[in-house]
Amino acid sequence: MLKESIKQDCVVAESPIWSQRGQCFYWVDVGKQTVHKWQANKDLSGTAHQIVHLPFVFSAIFEGADNKLYLVAEHQVLHFDFTSANTESIIHCEQLDQEHRFNDAKVDAKGRLWLGSMNKTLQAPSGHLYSFEKNQSIQQKDKDFIVSNGLSWSPNNKVMYVVETVSRTIYQYNFNLKSGEVSNKMPLIIFDETQGKPDGITIDKNGNIWVAMWDGWAVLRVNPKGDIIDTIQLPVARPTSVTFGGELLNTLLITTASYGLTPEALEQYPYSGSILSYQTHTQGLTANLFR
Repeated sequence: MLKESIKQDCVVAESPIWSQRGQCFYWVDVGKQTVHKWQANKDLSGTAHQIVHLPFVFSAIFEGADNKLYLVAEHQVLHFDFTSANTESIIHCEQLDQEHRFNDAKVDAKGRLWLGSMNKTLQAPSGHLYSFEKNQSIQQKDKDFIVSNGLSWSPNNKVMYVVETVSRTIYQYNFNLKSGEVSNKMPLIIFDETQGKPDGITIDKNGNIWVAMWDGWAVLRVNPKGDIIDTIQLPVARPTSVTFGGELLNTLLITTASYGLTPEALEQYPYSGSILSYQTHTQGLTANLFR
């Protein structure tokens, strides 16, 4: 069952994460440069919604095992204190110039941070895939992305998935959790123009990939063989990302965007920029913490 969970007017709501520790939901609005926290009840209702505005561009948020929050800005990663709104840089990527920025990010089961970069012109395949472990330098793991986007891993941590939005592709890699190496890159699925463009992804306990389809009006569920096995039709054109939340991790939380829509379209599709939820018959995986 699909429903609106949080009515918002976000420009580009992105990077949804469910905190099992805090039983709350975080996301960012890339367009308004705001961080959102929603404290939920057991049934995912609730009105405790806090917003912090920051004076710089950022695109992703994640949690650390140190009980801290972290933000991914254009060329750096920062520790972020929600109460004070103070930030402190922990990573600066010298490889990124003014034509490129970080985009999505996620943490693997060993606690490494993975980040994708993109070309701001959305033209040249000059984005990269990076990984970072504390007390080490940032490492480039792959290249030739125009827009590197959603990231995730199979439940057994033997496969890594990375979205390339412009080419409408989800790539899969052989993944070595211990070493952090990726190999044997190949497309898992290439979507056609009628389906929209893949954006953020998450994985359920059965290894199926749930992908938000920008301009596709849907979230698709893709099995590990690359077959589309389910379609969740949405009342918005531009879903951006997904995560499982709630006490049982069985509710899919969907961030959406109002970016680029005309006033007439916003009036016709008022849920654009809000947070939607969908009750599933499966469960997600607990988010990994940065260590």
